[in-house]
Amino acid sequence: MSAVRKPGRLNPRPARRVDGEEIVHVLESQRDVIAKRLVEKASGMPLAGTLSKACIGTVEFDHILRVRLDLRACPAEEQTHRKWVVHVAKALFWLAKTFGRAFAVRPAPIRAWPELTTALSAALSDSVGALLEQGEGHVVVSVWPEPEEARPARRDPTPWDRVAPILATVATGVGVYGFVTFVGGTIAWARVDAAGLPPAPTLGILPSQDLLVIGAETLVPTVVIAVLVVVILAVMYRGFHLALHRTAHRHWLAANERAFLAGETGLLVTTGMFLFMALALEFILFVVYRDLKPWQLGLAGVGVLPAAVIAALVGSLTRRFVYLGTTAFVLVGVFVGVLAYWRASNEERVRAAAVWREDRRAVYGIFVAEGSGRVYIAQFHKGTNLEETKKTSRLVGIEKSDVRDIAVADREPLMDSLDRAKGLADDLCVLHGQKACVIELPAAP
Repeated sequence: MSAVRKPGRLNPRPARRVDGEEIVHVLESQRDVIAKRLVEKASGMPLAGTLSKACIGTVEFDHILRVRLDLRACPAEEQTHRKWVVHVAKALFWLAKTFGRAFAVRPAPIRAWPELTTALSAALSDSVGALLEQGEGHVVVSVWPEPEEARPARRDPTPWDRVAPILATVATGVGVYGFVTFVGGTIAWARVDAAGLPPAPTLGILPSQDLLVIGAETLVPTVVIAVLVVVILAVMYRGFHLALHRTAHRHWLAANERAFLAGETGLLVTTGMFLFMALALEFILFVVYRDLKPWQLGLAGVGVLPAAVIAALVGSLTRRFVYLGTTAFVLVGVFVGVLAYWRASNEERVRAAAVWREDRRAVYGIFVAEGSGRVYIAQFHKGTNLEETKKTSRLVGIEKSDVRDIAVADREPLMDSLDRAKGLADDLCVLHGQKACVIELPAAP
């Protein structure tokens, strides 16, 4: 790697300083000239390739200009005695104002081929040296890959190298399974508590596959919503980037207008991330989850502000979409997850159930779960109001060997489901030719 000092340092400093994006624009428009100069400078060197405009990639700016020859990226051309691939690859394009300079990403140093880096440095100086003198920083030139003799010897893979990817895959699968089950348990806890059942004992009898299904039902819509938001952000980001880039290089713009656009890009990204995240979360809240309780809608509306501030903070630190998109995905995922939990905590509908037992009697209650060896129902003493009824809940487990028939109804409010469960038990008695076979609940304590 070599750093090229800009030519003409003894000349008076021009009154107008060009910014990095303007230099990039000129370099891109002069790709054929740079390639021609590079061929001239590289003549006589131990290579027999042809550099063309197609081999010159996009030159980009990140506080310093980086130009890299990638010998494996340019299409090879057949020659009479040797074949080479030479390519000027594109590097990072990132100019974040305000806090962005403190977080600038530096590429890892690589070995350079002195002959080619010298030739490229001279070609840049001959073609656009006057323009580079008006900018700031240096031009860094490097060549990749390094010569064969400079590459480290490739070692043979060890048994651990072969086993590690398998273990990583297994660990990832176990982690995903555990996370989905955890989410399912959280949502099930909210539903059970809303139905008036004791959460801890009830979750203890729920099969893990039920929790896995509940977790998947919750996470899939959350991920879909978050991905849609990121896709919309990507489209808007790309459109904004193209519009700003084209506007900044209009020939009719004055120098101060170009400088303003380049200098205020960080502010535009910050403001855009704040507004986009605020509007996206408000839309999700009042369109997708508008059935929440008023206090939940109000609290979630207040929570939109810190989420938008976090998005704006990330936008002020970087313009790279990978970070902006990841931030949007995480914020939307957490926000939607909280809303899904609140919606589950408002779900007071339960399923009425009746079980026909081996002793030709019927019991009834609220269906809870079906385990490997038992069927669980919850029984309530119907009180004068919902809260009083919830306080009388108890879990009943029936051995599967003792179950001869079972009836389960659709979800209804608790008070209605209790009446429906009694009716289901009467229907089972009639179906099996028995009368007055329903086991009534004991008196309330």
